[in-house]
Amino acid sequence: CRITSQLWRIFITLRGFAWPLPNRITHLLYSWGEVGVGAADRDRWRIVPACIWWTVWKERNARCFESKSCDLQKIN
Repeated sequence: CRITSQLWRIFITLRGFAWPLPNRITHLLYSWGEVGVGAADRDRWRIVPACIWWTVWKERNARCFESKSCDLQKIN
């Protein structure tokens, strides 16, 4: 989905990474651990995909079932 891809790109850019997003979710998860984060941040880093998916899911439900939508900048 275009919105989800944009949300991921915003997050990656804000973190200061130059990392092309994989085309498949499975590839994203496999390569996620390879992105350079220190040991202190590793546990938090591992939950980021789930947090982004949760945010996308909540926004999707708001759009589908409540006729509400947020600007992409407000979602992140």
